[in-house]
Amino acid sequence: MFDNIVANNELKFNDLEKKIYKFVCDLGCCILKTALESYDNKIKENRDKKIFRHKGYKVNSIKTVLGVVTYKRCVYEYVENENTKQECKKCVCLLDKLISISAIGKISSNLVEKILSTAVETNSYRDSAEQLMESINIAISHEAVRNVVIKEGMKIIEKEQEQIRMDKKAKLVPGTKEIPVLFEEADGLWINLQGKDREEQIKKNKMMCERQRKRI
Repeated sequence: MFDNIVANNELKFNDLEKKIYKFVCDLGCCILKTALESYDNKIKENRDKKIFRHKGYKVNSIKTVLGVVTYKRCVYEYVENENTKQECKKCVCLLDKLISISAIGKISSNLVEKILSTAVETNSYRDSAEQLMESINIAISHEAVRNVVIKEGMKIIEKEQEQIRMDKKAKLVPGTKEIPVLFEEADGLWINLQGKDREEQIKKNKMMCERQRKRI
């Protein structure tokens, strides 16, 4: 393997670094493919055979930061709403569900995050695509970058609109998370505690001062 990489006697360090990087990424794709297919086989052996009927294999390809990973996984048929008037047969790939394989246009979530972080740091989709191709082992076009940004932006808009609709219907659930300390700022100035919390804090301060025989 290394003989092939350094076959050129005039090879420079930068070229050597790029070749080794590509080799490692390609190896990572092979490992990921093997891991996915091995886990899919384990799922096949341990599934509830009465519910999920094996219907063969389906090939899937996902673009990742390592490169394109192509693997095959089992497809199962199951009955939804069994023994009812709405009973119907559906197909599912249990591997995709169990390990949460989520992709936008065949692009992995990790690569989507990489694209979004690069897009906000550059001046155009074309610049983003050029910068990405320098740091990942995959060719990506400026149109692909644009599509990812638009799709993720639409998700944010839909989520915000849903929250507005729920707020109008008074269906938003107040937060229940407790935190030990809450800091709040306005124009860089410290804001004193308000309402009941402030009164309790004042009482505590008075008690502390009385113990120390100080006057407020």
